[in-house]
Amino acid sequence: MKAKIVFYCQEKLSQNEKFKLRRELLGIDQQSNYGRYQYKVEGLLNKISNYRPVRSSIIIAKSNLNEVIDLIKKFDIKIEVFDIEIPKSKLSK
Repeated sequence: MKAKIVFYCQEKLSQNEKFKLRRELLGIDQQSNYGRYQYKVEGLLNKISNYRPVRSSIIIAKSNLNEVIDLIKKFDIKIEVFDIEIPKSKLSK
């Protein structure tokens, strides 16, 4: 299957901006009332097929590339995108 691998660099972001990027991209587990209630807030990668081999890299289907790049560009960070071949079984939703 043809896919894209996206590398992004977070070194110029503050901790607050890194957390915002992580929340929008990966989603988070939230707790309220001192941990009594827990729920998951889904990010973009929870909605599309992807594979994360290492930090700051994502392998996605070509059809979802624009969504991911638009989200990452909101934070004004450096992005590198390359074409790759990957077995379809590696991409999970």
